[in-house]
Amino acid sequence: MITSRLSGASIKPWLLDPDNGALYWGFALTTHLRGDDLAVVERWFAEAENRLPNVAELLTDHGRILEEHDQPERALTYFKRSLVINPNLEATHSGIAFAARKLGDKELEEFHTKQSINLKGNAN
Repeated sequence: MITSRLSGASIKPWLLDPDNGALYWGFALTTHLRGDDLAVVERWFAEAENRLPNVAELLTDHGRILEEHDQPERALTYFKRSLVINPNLEATHSGIAFAARKLGDKELEEFHTKQSINLKGNAN
């Protein structure tokens, strides 16, 4: 029976569609949520970013996860790249504010907190 042979098999994203960056992005988020090492998560992000180099939300997700792993300096590099692509992405401004707080940069934190609030207000 096919299902019994496939149960326990590991389906790799490149078997489904090796050029679909969204698959790798999904694996990055999934491995993060299940608690895998950051190196594993970042490997999937690298694959996604190679295929989707200009997707602001992807870069913001990568930055957010770095910020959650107490790497605010690295997180800021991804957030800043995201802003170049889409300066109106609320999640990016929010992420910068959180990273800036960890770095003790009150001016940066306040500026991006205001940007985030303004963008949330405009979304309603």
